Amino acid sequence: MAIATYAPPSHELPAPPIRRRPQGGRIIAVQPGSPAALAGIRPGDYLFAINGHRLHDVIDYRFYSSVDAPLTVTIERDQQRLDVFLEEASEASLGIDFAGPLFTSIRRCTNDCDFCFVDMNPTGLRPSLYIRDDDYRLSFLFGDFITLTNLNDYDWTRIAEQHLSPLYVSVHATDTAVRRKMLANPRARPILEDLDRLATSGIQVHCQVVLCPSINDGAILERTITDLLDRYPQVHTVGIVPVGLTQFDAKYRLAGMARLTKAQARAVINQVTPLQRAYRSRYNESVLFLSDEMYLLAQHPIPSAQSYNGYPQYENGIGMIRSWRDSFTRWVRSLHRKHHQGFPLLTPALTSATIVTGHLFAPVLSETTATINALLGTELHVIAITNEFLGEDVTVAGLLAGQDIVKQLRGKHLGKALLLPGRALDQTGTYFLDGTSKHDVEHTLDVPVLPGREWRDFLRLLQRGE
Repeated sequence: MAIATYAPPSHELPAPPIRRRPQGGRIIAVQPGSPAALAGIRPGDYLFAINGHRLHDVIDYRFYSSVDAPLTVTIERDQQRLDVFLEEASEASLGIDFAGPLFTSIRRCTNDCDFCFVDMNPTGLRPSLYIRDDDYRLSFLFGDFITLTNLNDYDWTRIAEQHLSPLYVSVHATDTAVRRKMLANPRARPILEDLDRLATSGIQVHCQVVLCPSINDGAILERTITDLLDRYPQVHTVGIVPVGLTQFDAKYRLAGMARLTKAQARAVINQVTPLQRAYRSRYNESVLFLSDEMYLLAQHPIPSAQSYNGYPQYENGIGMIRSWRDSFTRWVRSLHRKHHQGFPLLTPALTSATIVTGHLFAPVLSETTATINALLGTELHVIAITNEFLGEDVTVAGLLAGQDIVKQLRGKHLGKALLLPGRALDQTGTYFLDGTSKHDVEHTLDVPVLPGREWRDFLRLLQRGE
């Protein structure tokens, strides 16, 4: 049982002067009966330190509370520091939920890439869309890609000490001159030296190459792949994605940058496919991947599920379509199997609906809905939304703008609901990137808006109609 007492701040953590902004992680919930609750910790407190170690994020919280020993937890309440002593407590059982994963400011990017998507945003969007983050903590927690160019000695030491593995690293090119040019950062360290430094600490990395025609393709790309995968297993995977460009920033045009054409995408596939086979044979697993967008752009068949080796770069748009198709195929087979056993076919609650997506994914989704309509007698229609907000070259579903959806669907018969990709909304599931809310779309089009991320979400919406 946790034993809690209150004591003045220790000599190692002197009481600070009164601040307007409390320090530490803001606690939003404390599980009833947990050690934190028994100790008197409550929502609204700020967790500042554990055993004298200042906490910068939930990673520190997990690391310093994982010791098998009593904990001294320092909280800030009403601009005062209090030490709370806990026995027989650990991170897994403290029972604390925080407002967010970072307790300090997000680490900003020190580069000025010509293809930075943040710089290509139009004016007037919500402030969070203009944050150029390059934070190794978010890389460890959520798989965000970072460049490693803003790490200081403390960061390197912490990554090693807390074993923050794996990390996700944007490499783009292992040729230092090419990489510095792409990052617009003449002080960027040689990336291979940084990767080797991570390897000495046992840190595994998944690497990304944003492919820009005539800049880091061809021989530069082949050298990058070789340099990286010769470092397997510390460099565990390499994913190659085409550069994405909008209509709002002319900076990339001045740099001679352009989107991949269909012919260029096919050339990349022809170049990379033999290397994929060679490294798969060498390491007995798939380690080199091309994004779904590359295959769709080239109108090339999507590889098998076995080619994705468990989808290690799924959130990077690598393997999503294969996962979708395979999940759908399994569902259809299960439906037929149950029907042959005497069970009636599924009667969906949602019999008519419109599904919106980007032009890139629309053909895949149309195949799915055609099969469902034939099987179940539903009336599901797919409409590809042209991205007028960011530019017609932006064809991915996750960057749809609410105003484009409203403009292009107004006056159309949409059925009982409008289904759309959850990635088009923010983390709260409320706002599109242009600031239009889900409620705005529902009100204007007079139809419920139902977001989903995966095939299983799509199926749930059909079955429940909610």
